[in-house]
Amino acid sequence: MKNNKTNTQSLEDLPTKSYCVLPWTATAIGAEGLVVPCCRWFSQKDYWVKENPPNITDGLTNARNSEFWQTIRQQMIDGEHPRGCKRCWDEEEKDVGNRAMHRVGQQQRFSEKSPYGRIIEITDKPAKLRHLETGISSLCNFSCVMCNKTDSSIIHSIELPGEKIPKGFHKDNENIDDDLSELQLLKLVGGEHMIEAKHDELL
Repeated sequence: MKNNKTNTQSLEDLPTKSYCVLPWTATAIGAEGLVVPCCRWFSQKDYWVKENPPNITDGLTNARNSEFWQTIRQQMIDGEHPRGCKRCWDEEEKDVGNRAMHRVGQQQRFSEKSPYGRIIEITDKPAKLRHLETGISSLCNFSCVMCNKTDSSIIHSIELPGEKIPKGFHKDNENIDDDLSELQLLKLVGGEHMIEAKHDELL
């Protein structure tokens, strides 16, 4: 199949060797309120957490325009590897044929023919948000075996009896102050969001 800008097939079709569309179009908010471009960053926390990442308490708009985010986008423009992307780089190095498709797949998702829309100009400024991943809170009435005390208030109470349960995630819907007019994906993680009033308010 012929490669072109609107139907990306390989890493060679990306604007730079380190490019990923997510720092321009996506946001993942962690249980502690840290705002990063992608959920994969959280598994690489030891590499980037000392780089002063923004917190959602300062607002999503400020977070996505912060020096932390501008640096990530500029690194990708310059062909450098942001530290939080280490998981993808490692996977691509081990198995370029399949694992590399994560970045390629994200680029295809935001192609010209996609309902997400295409990124026209690549600068260190963000585009309109298309993918938001957040938890509502850690409030939960389950203790699922695959979960942990950060994401479940029940597990927190079991493991740390008597300790105050942190609110977690975006804490207040007013912090989600970015332009959501082109939002296409909303991924809700964390506690059982259906028992948290902020869930209905956010929707």
